[in-house]
Amino acid sequence: MAAYLQIVLEPASEAEPHFARIMEKLVLPLSEMENLRRWTEGLIESGGFLPVEQIIERLEGASPEKINKRQLTGAADALARLSVGMAPDPRFALRSPKLGEPVVLFRLPQGITALEEVSENYRNILVSIAIGSFVGHADGTIAARERNALETRIEAAALSESEKARLLANLQWMLAVPPDLALFRRHLKDIPESTSHEFVQIALAMAVADDVIDPSEIKAIERLYKIIGLKTEDVYSDLHTLTTRSEPVQPERNNKVVLDERRLASLILVLQAMGYTAETHDGFLNIDYKEGVQPVEAAIKEIACSSSISADSALSNK
Repeated sequence: MAAYLQIVLEPASEAEPHFARIMEKLVLPLSEMENLRRWTEGLIESGGFLPVEQIIERLEGASPEKINKRQLTGAADALARLSVGMAPDPRFALRSPKLGEPVVLFRLPQGITALEEVSENYRNILVSIAIGSFVGHADGTIAARERNALETRIEAAALSESEKARLLANLQWMLAVPPDLALFRRHLKDIPESTSHEFVQIALAMAVADDVIDPSEIKAIERLYKIIGLKTEDVYSDLHTLTTRSEPVQPERNNKVVLDERRLASLILVLQAMGYTAETHDGFLNIDYKEGVQPVEAAIKEIACSSSISADSALSNK
């Protein structure tokens, strides 16, 4: 494909009042743009994924030995002229794609042919869906309910249609290319308490989204707690608090605890994640002690902590 770089002189920024910025933009002849349009439409119809080196080769006419930010930015700008977006966009992403990794092409809302700056809310939600994807990937499988939970978060946010489209595409990419917590570690340092609470709630919600709390998800959340500066021992009680109502537990004897149906299911999930064998029978919760884990009484008290359940009422008499 015939392509060339256009040198564009742009006005200086407020931070650089005496200098103009020189920008390189990938420019394509009109005939090639139409061919590119048809090519991208076919890709989007088939899911939008392709190796990053293929998009650079298509635009620049040669297969790259390495890829830099300038090439990716030029590709994103060229595609935007066709109202096509590319995720991740190196200007706003947590990281750029590497050789051998895919990118996602998607349709931008009608009339958008240039990529505007994103809002602070966009940046926060990008980090939150990265956290959700990180926890979701921990057990090796992204469940449909986990995906739906993250998509719903994007759709419900106060964002422009362009930002929502870009975040949904970034989510697609994160679900295909598992994020590493180290990549967004810096975004979790010294954040306001309200923001850290929001991120934690996303992580906890992902762990219970598919009704199965896997131990690997617990470990992933504990890593997140450490970075944010929270106590890792609070993970289990926070999980339980997230999934329970305020009705009290009704204690019974014979090593059993009677709970309402929703609370019972929640407690089983958390206990199983802690290494116990737990099951229900005729409305009762039976817990088998497992060597190497803490006693059942301690586990129940840990879960009851910070929730509306009292530890004394949660425990049955032996």
